[in-house]
Amino acid sequence: MLLLILGTFTGAYPLMYFAQEFIPLNIAIFASSGIVLLVIAIRAVTIMKARLALFGIVLPAAAIFALTLLAAVHTRLQGILITGTGIFVFIAAMLLLPRFKQEMKSRTSPPARPFTPPTPLPAGK
Repeated sequence: MLLLILGTFTGAYPLMYFAQEFIPLNIAIFASSGIVLLVIAIRAVTIMKARLALFGIVLPAAAIFALTLLAAVHTRLQGILITGTGIFVFIAAMLLLPRFKQEMKSRTSPPARPFTPPTPLPAGK
């Protein structure tokens, strides 16, 4: 999935560049971005539930794509955008990591067996 996102993002920029020869830049940006996000959405929905795919894959991809385009168009904002994105990713990781650890711990620990008292030995033996 990561290779799909990186590959489509990488392909979107040349598409924008060549499309602006024929259509205005803003339309070229939105059209190529829409195509890329559509490809990512279709692939994500085919391998996981639609809600999880849209909120867990497509929405973050759209946000990162928007930040990247904004940083490319407004070069004076690059520093603050990169810093803000880094802080957001760090906060999200810190919020989700304990839950992930708990989930992994519950998956790897063996199931608890009910306690059965030992059987007494017969008298006289």
